[in-house]
Amino acid sequence: MHPNATHNVPLYRVMENGQEYFKYNDDGEPSNTAGKPMAEILNILDVYNVAIVATRYFGGIKLGAGGLIRNYAKTAKLAVNEAEITEYVEKSIFILDYDYEYTSEMEAFLNGNSQKFGIEILEKNYSNRVTMKISANDEIEKELNSLQKIIVIKM
Repeated sequence: MHPNATHNVPLYRVMENGQEYFKYNDDGEPSNTAGKPMAEILNILDVYNVAIVATRYFGGIKLGAGGLIRNYAKTAKLAVNEAEITEYVEKSIFILDYDYEYTSEMEAFLNGNSQKFGIEILEKNYSNRVTMKISANDEIEKELNSLQKIIVIKM
């Protein structure tokens, strides 16, 4: 944050394990004229897992409460619009263990469901059996457990 800034208004909104953590500060601006308008923009846009710091330099013109509210809200909206927003999907790690004879069946299942479950193959080990470590959405667990001749361990 720039040392010559008059105000650095911080805000964060995080969702973790179904719990929302939301905090903002006006950093010396009149009460509810800086952090709150930015927070309202995040609520309207339904954006989580974000932090914003709006920096303001006093330029000699007093904006008044209405001007501050409009400008801080506009700053938050511009920041969110410029950001690369991606949907967060919680994944789990699964260990798959199976005989070599099921390799083509297993690979067909994983390739065919890659997008549906967000599958990412992290490791493959070939010894007496095939052991694979994958990252995927939790919804895959039921499907994996329905497959025959495979051991599934959710980490």
